Amino acid sequence: MRKYLISLFTLMLTAGYIVAQDKPAEKKDSAAAPAYIGIKKCSICHKGEAKGNVHEKWLATEHANAYKVLVDKKDGSEKKAECLECHTTGFNKGGYVLDAANAAEFEGIQCEACHGPGSDFRPLHNKDIEAAKKVGFIPKPTEEKCVECHNKKSPTFKGFKYEEFHKKIDHRYRQAEKKG
Repeated sequence: MRKYLISLFTLMLTAGYIVAQDKPAEKKDSAAAPAYIGIKKCSICHKGEAKGNVHEKWLATEHANAYKVLVDKKDGSEKKAECLECHTTGFNKGGYVLDAANAAEFEGIQCEACHGPGSDFRPLHNKDIEAAKKVGFIPKPTEEKCVECHNKKSPTFKGFKYEEFHKKIDHRYRQAEKKG
């Protein structure tokens, strides 16, 4: 009887193996969506005079303090999804999550809010800009990107002039500045 059970078990395992082999392999998504990495990781390479003071220029913009504006209102705006979408980075897309332990890492309009989630392009964008663009890097956000937040849905909206406003937040590093 024992031999019979072992043989039956072996047959079932073999049959299961054969059936499993006949099924098409499930495709595994090796290209997961890019992840938000936060300002601390971006600033590692984009701070200081040798790097064009990119981080420091950003710190001087209203974008850097966009979340603080909500907190300072003292009306609960910092908890409202419709406010957090534009005053934090990656709200509920892998960046800012209300009351998360790492929420502070994504407060304000950081690099990735305009340039895209950085996990895939971070190792590339300073070496191979074209490769970085292929995996999501946005070197200069378009007007369409900006008006996702700068629009009539905002209670403080007073119009949006892309070229004029872009100059206020321009923090690009230029080789010419380094040389001379």
